[in-house]
Amino acid sequence: MSKTRLLVAQGPSQLISGLVALDYEDDRPEAKADTARDLLLLGDFHASAETYERLKSVCSEIAGIRPFHKIWFTGEIDRRFYDREITAPEYLEAIRSLLEIDDLDKVYTAHNVQVLNETVLNIYKRAKKICYGDGFGQIYINAESFGRPVFSSGYAPIDEIVCLAPTDFTGRDVFNTVRLSIVPVHYYYRVMLQIVSTIRGLAGFCAGLADGRSDEPWLITLANLTESSVVGSLDDEISLYMESIQAPPEKNQTIYIKSHPRENHNQASVLADGLKERGFDARLFGEFRFFPIEIFGLCLKVTNFFIPSSACQIGWRLLCPETNIFLGVGREVMNKYIRSDLISSSLFQLRI
Repeated sequence: MSKTRLLVAQGPSQLISGLVALDYEDDRPEAKADTARDLLLLGDFHASAETYERLKSVCSEIAGIRPFHKIWFTGEIDRRFYDREITAPEYLEAIRSLLEIDDLDKVYTAHNVQVLNETVLNIYKRAKKICYGDGFGQIYINAESFGRPVFSSGYAPIDEIVCLAPTDFTGRDVFNTVRLSIVPVHYYYRVMLQIVSTIRGLAGFCAGLADGRSDEPWLITLANLTESSVVGSLDDEISLYMESIQAPPEKNQTIYIKSHPRENHNQASVLADGLKERGFDARLFGEFRFFPIEIFGLCLKVTNFFIPSSACQIGWRLLCPETNIFLGVGREVMNKYIRSDLISSSLFQLRI
């Protein structure tokens, strides 16, 4: 029997999580008798026009590991909605017209919040609704921290959560109310290996980036702290990184700098210039900066990894267990640069 499944993702990292969920679902006993017809809807990237096009290209490459019957992007519809040219009901009708599909058997979304997810779940009310979460399983079902529901009917109910490492960010004990299926880690390995082997030029880029590096190189992945107003200015964000990096100030110590894909102020380049002035060998990811950092774990040797604010440490640890990971920033740095109403003990620096 043929089953039609729609995967919805808001960027490359969510796409990877969704692909892992689909891979796991394919191996379920109840799926063995079915033939899956997979569809992919990508959008609501919350990015500038230029960044949107880069993320669109990255998602297309990542999606190449699975034979999707059709792929759609919602960029223009998203723009019209956020520019208030169309209302939420008009957005829904635009998505319905884009897809031109009457019924689906299953819909996979990271959450049931935010306009694209809420719209698709409202269009396909009869489909089984599966949440795969952000990253390794950050669950925001019915989370009004994202704002009130877009539609008066409220958030659509989720039938099942399918993810690697579920973490409830709702504060509502969601795992006691929604069926939970935990995906074994080997599905993540399998999907990541497929992605790395698919991305054009990745191996050559990593070899070139590492050429002539120092012993025990460092990696830092940046957060878009200025754009998200976590810090007061670009200078504060750069100072936060500079004061938190624990790499020894040895001449030509290599530090790879991976920018946040949605940065708007060239933070990575500014940080690289500051580190070079201190004698470090700072190297940037160039056009590959739009790919999720975990992808590089399979082709770039890193001894120490500084993660100021991200959930990528789980994936990196699984792929590169030998790497020393420094997570978060110190209390003094936090109090100095981060908005007081956003300070959390979860950002205190840890070594894992």
